[in-house]
Amino acid sequence: MPEENQVIPLALTQIHHRSDEAFSSTKPKNLHQKRSSKIFFYILTAIVLQSVGLLIFALIALRFESPQVKITSVSTKNLRYSTSPWPSLNMTLIAQITVDNKNFGRFKLKKNSSKASVLYGNITIGDTLINGWSVRARKRESVKITVQVRANGGLSENMNISSEVKSGLVKMIRSYAELRGEVHAFKIIKKHKTAIMNCTMSLNLTSQAIHNLLCK
Repeated sequence: MPEENQVIPLALTQIHHRSDEAFSSTKPKNLHQKRSSKIFFYILTAIVLQSVGLLIFALIALRFESPQVKITSVSTKNLRYSTSPWPSLNMTLIAQITVDNKNFGRFKLKKNSSKASVLYGNITIGDTLINGWSVRARKRESVKITVQVRANGGLSENMNISSEVKSGLVKMIRSYAELRGEVHAFKIIKKHKTAIMNCTMSLNLTSQAIHNLLCK
């Protein structure tokens, strides 16, 4: 009997599958790295945004401006005037002055350095010092000042005052003030600033009232 062909079975190829434990050991590691990267990105973004915000605030807060000052109302007392032997005008002016401080710091006046003057044309007919006053940051505050006006012989050469007194309406009255002070910011920064007021007005001698008040 012929010899039967012997079939030798091939050995099965061994396929090695990665166990679930291997997957479970690498997956959390990658997830942890991704989470760490996101946290770092969020922290970096927050630092950048905060720095930009602080820079913008610093540029705004440290941009010092001169406060704005003007007369909001004015009245007269003890008005006396005449045209002979020379033009004269005597009175007490009571003015309400408002200062608008837009700085991020208190505006404090320097002692004996701020003065308000009343002029007729270019001739000073009264002045007074303004002391002991400050305006809080980003606030608008008011104060009353009193100026004694005495225009006697100094106006004798001015022909306008004589004609205006006779007409009963004195038009060329001007009030000028320089408020010199410092802006105090964050308790460590001081910046010198001067608030300037320049107002014009007319005086009705009959009613003793101020008209046409205009501040630039």
